[in-house]
Amino acid sequence: MISFSIFISLFLYSEIILNLLFGETYMSGATALRILAFGYIIHVVMGFNGATLIAMGKTQIMGVSSIFVILLNSILNFFLIPKLGINGVALSTSISYIVVNIIFSLF
Repeated sequence: MISFSIFISLFLYSEIILNLLFGETYMSGATALRILAFGYIIHVVMGFNGATLIAMGKTQIMGVSSIFVILLNSILNFFLIPKLGINGVALSTSISYIVVNIIFSLF
């Protein structure tokens, strides 16, 4: 419930939060903050998939999945940063969080 409350606050009031914490100059990052908040709430909702895989002794699956997601994130950054700038970074990071959690959940 605490994570969801923080997510809602960051998602709905990102401009206000950025203005209060960092000043008016950083308010342009509000969309990126929303994208990252969404990606991270999916990560939180999926639970402790990584810790469960470690407890089950499936560290090799975690390693291979992590390498795959690192490559995915690098490729997405390569294509999205020139087009979307900071929002591209946020989008690729959020997609990577979601993909790694889906992979962990499948195993």
